[in-house]
Amino acid sequence: MVNVKTMKKIRIGREAFPKFDVKKKGRNNFQKFNYFKLEDLIPVDNAICKELNLFTKLDQYREDNIRLEVYDLDQDDEQEPVVFYIPASVVNNGNITQGSQEHGNVQTYCWRYLLYQLWNVSESDEIDASEIGLNTPDDKIPVDETLDENRVNELARQIGKSVYDKGLDNTDKQVLSMELNQRLRDKTVTNQEFTEVKKLIDKM
Repeated sequence: MVNVKTMKKIRIGREAFPKFDVKKKGRNNFQKFNYFKLEDLIPVDNAICKELNLFTKLDQYREDNIRLEVYDLDQDDEQEPVVFYIPASVVNNGNITQGSQEHGNVQTYCWRYLLYQLWNVSESDEIDASEIGLNTPDDKIPVDETLDENRVNELARQIGKSVYDKGLDNTDKQVLSMELNQRLRDKTVTNQEFTEVKKLIDKM
């Protein structure tokens, strides 16, 4: 059952969000768009919650999703929170350090998009998330003549989509590089293909 009282406060918060005139500090030079970083959104989230006496709780200890629970501090302790959620990837690649890095990226990525949902943030100048991959930039990097340029660009697109499908941030060079490294270990890309795709990632 939806907590109508909390939803009314969230609606007020959504109307207030544009008044903060939040600047997009994130920049994807490869795909040519600006975006809100988590650090841009948290101060606004805190300010709105303080004004409306709301409390947000990030619940990341679930197998299938990460949830953002919103509580109205003017209500009793038995209230039902308003919940927003996003699917979480399961990181299990046998490398503890890399797994921890990916887990951190999952949390940051999900927290950011949960705040988008909560405050109904629209980023009209961003590429649709479902279409994000590594696309060929305007200033193309010359590809080794022995390779098929279309093959390299398709690999790059696949890697970006694979990262997105895992719930990770596919604007993060480190995450993209880890996915590419995994494909090299799995021998699904050649050394030459690896080198050319890595150039595209580094160009971002």
